[in-house]
Amino acid sequence: MPVPERLPSASYGNNQTTTEHVSRTQSDVDQVSRSETASEPRFASRSDSTLDPLAASASEPSPSRSSFGLEQRACRRQQAFVLHEMLWDIFMQIYESRFSMFLGDSCCPYVGMNVSSKTFISRLSIQLDKLCAVNSNLKQQQLNDRLINDATNHAVYTYASRWLPLHTGRPRPPGPFHRGRPTRPEQELSDYLWRRTQSKIQSIMSRPSYRAIHAMQIFGAAERPLNCDDPGFADLCGQVQMSHILQLQASAGSPPSTRLSPYTTFLIPDHACDSPEVNNNRGSGDNQTRRRMEDAIFWLSVMKDSYSSLIRRGSPTLLPHVSGDKRLWDFIRQRTVIFNNAFQTLHGSPHALPNEVITIILQHASACKVMFLNVINRFYNVVNYHNVEDSVEEAAQKIIAESDRFHSVFDPLLAICARDFLTLEYRDQLNYVWLITHYHLGSLTLANIMEDAPTTPICLKNPVLSRLYACKAIVNALSLGLQADRHSLNPGSYPSRLLLEPVPEIQVEALSLACSAIFLLHRSKELSTANAKVMLSVISTALNILSQISITASFVMTSVHEQSSKHGINMSHEDSTMGQQVVANVDSRVNLSMLDRHSLDDFSQEMEVQIYNDNSMIDRMIHKYEDENGLQGPTDVDPQDESMYFMPGEATSTVSKSRFVFPPIMFDALERNLKVMGSDF
Repeated sequence: MPVPERLPSASYGNNQTTTEHVSRTQSDVDQVSRSETASEPRFASRSDSTLDPLAASASEPSPSRSSFGLEQRACRRQQAFVLHEMLWDIFMQIYESRFSMFLGDSCCPYVGMNVSSKTFISRLSIQLDKLCAVNSNLKQQQLNDRLINDATNHAVYTYASRWLPLHTGRPRPPGPFHRGRPTRPEQELSDYLWRRTQSKIQSIMSRPSYRAIHAMQIFGAAERPLNCDDPGFADLCGQVQMSHILQLQASAGSPPSTRLSPYTTFLIPDHACDSPEVNNNRGSGDNQTRRRMEDAIFWLSVMKDSYSSLIRRGSPTLLPHVSGDKRLWDFIRQRTVIFNNAFQTLHGSPHALPNEVITIILQHASACKVMFLNVINRFYNVVNYHNVEDSVEEAAQKIIAESDRFHSVFDPLLAICARDFLTLEYRDQLNYVWLITHYHLGSLTLANIMEDAPTTPICLKNPVLSRLYACKAIVNALSLGLQADRHSLNPGSYPSRLLLEPVPEIQVEALSLACSAIFLLHRSKELSTANAKVMLSVISTALNILSQISITASFVMTSVHEQSSKHGINMSHEDSTMGQQVVANVDSRVNLSMLDRHSLDDFSQEMEVQIYNDNSMIDRMIHKYEDENGLQGPTDVDPQDESMYFMPGEATSTVSKSRFVFPPIMFDALERNLKVMGSDF
């Protein structure tokens, strides 16, 4: 079998190229890194105090302050607060809003919060730390709070900085990376913030808390500087945050992941209702609220751990393979069976599905997608490390089982989503594109694993696991999103749906693998030149857009163009009008081109002083966005109120396994649609 040209990898949370994707582009990256490292960067972070960095920075005078009068100082302070608000706006709109989907009751298997109220991940981490607080040295606790809050604040800045140019009317030039292209002030700002935040994250690594976990997760999703001298720091953050979660679970007495939510209690088989897991879930008060929030944070961490393990080819940290089935995946499998028994009535429906039903479908499919990625991780570890109890054949059969589950249950429903894509809510359009591309990231990764394995199990030679199937699915999903971008008026600062990807490197990784697969299929005559040209042109357009927020996308584009020329494929190069058009909502209060070293130092130090003097600043920022979006904190659901989990007419003594049990708001939406079709539920 011919070996594909592997394109640069978009490692989860940074731009490090893995050994699975090697091309000539990597030498370009190394040359750029060496050339930029040789000269001192324009914005270098000053060293922080190892004892109390906040107190030190608060007392350390900025070198520029002596040369400015009171008026200039007041102006700089005002600029600092404006930049602070802009970066927080980006973070809440991109990170918090997008990841909130995975807290939905149809995706998170543990959540026990009322579906009518939503909450931010930042709010969960703050409330959890309040509930987990123990009586200790007050002075030490205040120091911990200051350090964690300051690290969180700077992590938000670093994460959001890649989108800042879109808000200031100075977007990155889209397209391939060129070594001669000068570094822009916006990139220097991101690099400065990354290095500044790195030292602050180091100070909280030995202080386990949910806010520290949240800060490290945010920082891990930020773009790493091109000339970073510590490329493994993002990986270290990932390991430390998983260690913190396990430590906090142990301190709580029992792992939250072994407890099921109130919804789970009435979904599982009758004979299991007396199990310790179910009984542990029946309680009240702060302890019950704490457990539900712990479970939600745990689920989000499991998802990120699955992506990270898949891209880096490592073992999951939170859910080792055997324990994962018992603690999480078995329930998702049971829930999917119940979901299918109810929703298979909608297969082939000519009617548009209600928005609530679309959301339920995408959430359930997203949970199964994570489970599919997990079994691929498991197969890789069996093949390469032999550290899993399964044999290679058993691990392969589990991949087939999860693939069949996903396609048989969700393909007919996702076909309806694709058919009605233009009339879906904007949020559901985003989630559909991400679901398809991220799922087939797993299929393409599996294809590379099988290629490197000594032998390939016969069962894995399934058409739905093939490179061609995955590439067609990714291109079709991207085409829907790009077509909607091209002909819609987006009044905000994001002219393309692809720019709202909370971790662009995951999407770039999927597109990189897809391009490598297309070149291989073309070389093996499984794909004609004309078809390869169309598919590569669509992916190239997507990469062109993503290059505005991901330098890794620029490197991948460079390699794609080189390989296209090598294979004699003349791609259609669009000018990416979505990426180059002038955005409507440009905030002119901050002029990034005027930033210098002293301005950035002043900004960072001013925010440190604010955190030092006001530990509630982050809490108030989150509260501001909760008010603007009409959101609330987690709302308890009484697990004893069984009537709210059963359908009308359902006997409360037993659970019918042919019906899907969900809260009334979901049932009402489905019931309305079934009545339109004349079906009897």
